[in-house]
Amino acid sequence: MSKISKQTYLSTRRGAWILNRVSDNGIPFDIILTYRLQHAILSSLPEWLANYLAERWLEKRFNHTLFGLKPAHRFNSQHPTVSDDLANRLIAGNVIVKPDVRRLHKRSVEFVDGTVVEDIDAIICATGYLFGFPFVDHKAFEVKSNVVNLYKYVFPPDIYPPTIAVIGCFQPVGGLMPISELQCRWVAQVLKGDGCLPPSDVMWKDIKKKRDALSKRYVDSTRHTIQVDVIPYSDELAELVGCKPNLFRIFLTDPKLAITMLFGPRCPYEYRLVGPNTWPGARDAILTVMDRVKYPLMTRKIPENNNTSIITFMRILVAGIIIALLAIFFDKRIF
Repeated sequence: MSKISKQTYLSTRRGAWILNRVSDNGIPFDIILTYRLQHAILSSLPEWLANYLAERWLEKRFNHTLFGLKPAHRFNSQHPTVSDDLANRLIAGNVIVKPDVRRLHKRSVEFVDGTVVEDIDAIICATGYLFGFPFVDHKAFEVKSNVVNLYKYVFPPDIYPPTIAVIGCFQPVGGLMPISELQCRWVAQVLKGDGCLPPSDVMWKDIKKKRDALSKRYVDSTRHTIQVDVIPYSDELAELVGCKPNLFRIFLTDPKLAITMLFGPRCPYEYRLVGPNTWPGARDAILTVMDRVKYPLMTRKIPENNNTSIITFMRILVAGIIIALLAIFFDKRIF
């Protein structure tokens, strides 16, 4: 919008942390976000320290105070805003940040700081969405303020035997479809009778536990009622399906694969290594995932240094030590 309009104003109630799609070394951010080692380390840190490290990293790329966007809440307390171009538009003056709107006039907008902008042609309300299931006539699917009552965000706990499930009713910081596929695998098992659900009271306990965790972590908003972290939620579903890989065991039999899984991004192929419906090509797909990430970018070939044997050895050594320490000091479920 700011590229074609004479002037664009960005009004924000509480500010936001801005992420770039392109991360360090030109790698897509969602790839960096799902490194298992990084997740294991950050999840073991105190919340304040994990927030500090994330915010410090973001501030190096985008000074939120300078641009008037720094929020009062911490990084992990809100779903982030993703934009590669916002800083450029702010520097060029095409976008001007303003506080919340106080009132609207015929062709002007008054903000809570008392400033007024005249000759406004259009207002776009980026206020989010309300979702529900109006096509299902059952009280188990009633949704108020975007709060859903679904076990693992899939099964309504008060419908037994299970005859209906919901796919994709969650919000990750990352790809939705790979996790939806895990949901589908679990649902297929349950509906076929190859898997079963716990009693209704157990499912309700899990729902309330997740809801309490969200309310403690996130800013109070209808945007944060179905938020999930990619790796823990994927592993949770994979455990139900019976396809969650054990990284420590893999390291004992296939160190190269384990190192790739630890130092690289979490891939959907990981959940085809073991359990039902395994895929023989999963291992090769995991080992070559970064090749497929880089391939469309490398339209001009640059000679690479092939002296990587020492680096490879050090990675194996470090990975072995890290995996051993994590297996000893942390819950193995993080793998």
